[in-house]
Amino acid sequence: MLTVAIPYERMMQRLFILGCGGFGREIAALLPDHPDFSKAWNFCGFLDRRTDWKKTPAKYPILGNEDEFDFRADDLMIIAIANGKIKERLYQKLQNKVQFFTFIHPSVKLLDFTSIGMGSVIYPNCIVSTAVSIGKFCTLNAGTQVGHDCQIGDFCSLMASVDLGGETVLGNHVFMGTKSMVVPRKFIADDVNIAAGSVVMRSIKTPGCTVMGNPAVKFE
Repeated sequence: MLTVAIPYERMMQRLFILGCGGFGREIAALLPDHPDFSKAWNFCGFLDRRTDWKKTPAKYPILGNEDEFDFRADDLMIIAIANGKIKERLYQKLQNKVQFFTFIHPSVKLLDFTSIGMGSVIYPNCIVSTAVSIGKFCTLNAGTQVGHDCQIGDFCSLMASVDLGGETVLGNHVFMGTKSMVVPRKFIADDVNIAAGSVVMRSIKTPGCTVMGNPAVKFE
């Protein structure tokens, strides 16, 4: 019986990043830090609807868009989009075509009894305390700190150096700008946008509003 050797590279899963903006290119630059990089999976490139491909400063190629690409059932995908509602639409479109990859940088400090949802991305030097629940497709950018017993809903994006006080509850699609913070034991409703540098001192119970300042107030 003839046995044909299959190169190891062909047996590995393929990983793609959906979105070749700054967020996607940052993740691509971080992927080699992951212990499974080029061992369990290979990063193959980006999927994006951009037409100015040659102007994109990316090390890896843009292979087309998610509607036209020929996926395999075992392909891995990272959705590199900050807008929570767009992330959710893309997830719904692709959920039966690919598997979603959860990327946690090796430098992240995760304490015990913490759960992290499918498709989430946690950048370097984040600290996630004990008994924290992070929903699916969340982004925690570099240096973010999440206090004990926090609950973060699905499709949330916390930008660099966000500080979330203990026992805080974030709804779905919450966006927190760079260096914003929420003091402990506060509730933030769905779809709230917290501007960069803002300090949230009270719960925000109005869905879809934008707050800014110190202390943060609604922006009309």
